[in-house]
Amino acid sequence: MSRKGTRKSSADSQNLVTILFVLGVIGWGFFAIDRLTDTDGGRKNPKVQGRASGQEAGWKKTARDWLTKKLSSSENAEKHEAESPSVSRNVPQGEIPLLPEPGGLSRAQQLPEEEETLTQNREVEAPESAEFLLYRLNNKGQPVLAKVKRSLGEGKGDARQMLGVLIKGPTPAETERDFIDSFVRKPRVLSVARAGSCAVVDFDGNFGAGVSYQTLRFQIEQIYRNLKQWTGSKCLELKVRGQYTPHLGSDGIFFPKRIDEHWLRENS
Repeated sequence: MSRKGTRKSSADSQNLVTILFVLGVIGWGFFAIDRLTDTDGGRKNPKVQGRASGQEAGWKKTARDWLTKKLSSSENAEKHEAESPSVSRNVPQGEIPLLPEPGGLSRAQQLPEEEETLTQNREVEAPESAEFLLYRLNNKGQPVLAKVKRSLGEGKGDARQMLGVLIKGPTPAETERDFIDSFVRKPRVLSVARAGSCAVVDFDGNFGAGVSYQTLRFQIEQIYRNLKQWTGSKCLELKVRGQYTPHLGSDGIFFPKRIDEHWLRENS
């Protein structure tokens, strides 16, 4: 059975129940009036009988008007339901049927301001990315600097945070690709500043502690190359707890206050 036929049967059943209920109420009223107007000998008072007849006629008229109005409203509702726009069933397979237009709006009308607001709310800023230079073993087993692209979270794009990421070393996936960690002991970066064309980095006491000259040389070049790439600096000044320390590492070899390309070439 179709949806329309089911709806019509339900409406007819509801109307029938309502009509039976009203007829029952009218019959009960007639019975009550008859009992009230009955005399001792079974004869009715003419005056009271006339009033009862008038009441009976009023009841019938009221019931008839009510039933007429009820049936008329049901027919109008069904007619309106049949005439209302519906979704066409003759739609090619794979296409979306067009729904009737919402009240008061047409397809030509748009809400540009609301759409722009929703679009802006959905937009999420992508994390900044940067290239890091990490040591990787070449075919001869020698460490060389190679570029690795990393994504940075919000607020981690400054040089101090990036240098901290560098010191943490390669990720497990990068380690499988022959990248190695030059910072066995992890010094903490206290600050990164700029003095002219030089980058000034201040570490805690772990920097240079207990490492050989060669390892420290690798660490210094890695710091220098990455800061040059990030900030454009042309030289590097290293400090430990805010002070320049000329002798670093377990060997106690001298390091100049400013490290540049010339020094790195001579000490490669």
